[in-house]
Amino acid sequence: MKKPRTAVTISMPQDMAEDYDKLARRLAKNRSVLSREMFLTYKRQAMKKEFRENERPRRKQRGIVFSTGPSFRAGHSLPRT
Repeated sequence: MKKPRTAVTISMPQDMAEDYDKLARRLAKNRSVLSREMFLTYKRQAMKKEFRENERPRRKQRGIVFSTGPSFRAGHSLPRT
């Protein structure tokens, strides 16, 4: 069974609306699909940011500090000295 839908109307400047439509065409999506995907992406990013901000004091309290320097992942070598 499909979830009920609610129509949402937004207003934006004409040039932004034209860019929005161009993007939708380029991605082969209609406005509704593009809006839903953009909202869900924004929501995920906002939740990640909120989690990191809330977690930072707890990690600091436990003595867990992450370097803000370069990250070294598997497959990447350490700088030579």
